Amino acid sequence: MSVHIYRDLTPAIRREMQELYKECTKKDPLTLSPLSVDEDGEPIVACTFHREGRLEAFLIASDYIEEGYWEVSAFTRPECRKQGLFRLLFDTLLFELEESEPEQFFFYCDGKSPDTLGFIDHLSCERLDSEQILVLDDSQAKQLPYGQVTASLCKNAHILGQVHASAFGWSPEESQVYMEDCLSDPDCHGYLLNFGLHMIGCFLLDTSDPTACLAAFCLDPVFQKKGLSKPALTAVWKSLPKHCNKLSVHVAESNEAAYHLYRSSGFQIAAKLDSYELDI
Repeated sequence: MSVHIYRDLTPAIRREMQELYKECTKKDPLTLSPLSVDEDGEPIVACTFHREGRLEAFLIASDYIEEGYWEVSAFTRPECRKQGLFRLLFDTLLFELEESEPEQFFFYCDGKSPDTLGFIDHLSCERLDSEQILVLDDSQAKQLPYGQVTASLCKNAHILGQVHASAFGWSPEESQVYMEDCLSDPDCHGYLLNFGLHMIGCFLLDTSDPTACLAAFCLDPVFQKKGLSKPALTAVWKSLPKHCNKLSVHVAESNEAAYHLYRSSGFQIAAKLDSYELDI
């Protein structure tokens, strides 16, 4: 048995992580956050647990918000769970990051793992919010109404950012940076929503998996509450490439209007993710 720490991930360990992640998604296909082992310049610490030469668990921590604030994700081979491996790797992480003086850790949990929930309770983590993962398939999408809303591919982060800022109340600069970051992923595509000659909204689609992920779906305030939201979702569905047969979206529990829109449009509840923080 051996525990290793990586500040730079080699191609070999990346492959091992991807293979283990695939094993986990076979068992829990909808409840796992996407695995990212390439964090463009952002600090990463990875801890791995090998037994008899096989990777059985790993943990990745990313300093993704600002210095001292780390998001943690971990994956354990299904048949190797309930052996305290997450705790072992997290304790190793704390020791490794001691000089970095972490201030907070963030976790996401789907509520289906007693071991993870027990560990979160043991650490006295504070629950921040809950997200519902909602999924739409072809049979449900047939219930969506047709309308005159269309979607057009847009690669201009400035234009997308302007629409996004107007809908969400962000500054144009913040929205543009957000769009630039998202569009830097080759699997993420930006779209504008149009109603006649009017540009009324935008959305992002991650099409890396057969279940495409919808993000930043919004309508300009001028066009809200005019019966255009569901026809706009029809336009989103029609934008899916052929290899995508489902559409998923994460909705915060506190966003009642968005949750009602998706549920009344045929989206079904696939999972629930709770977010926690731990002050160090």
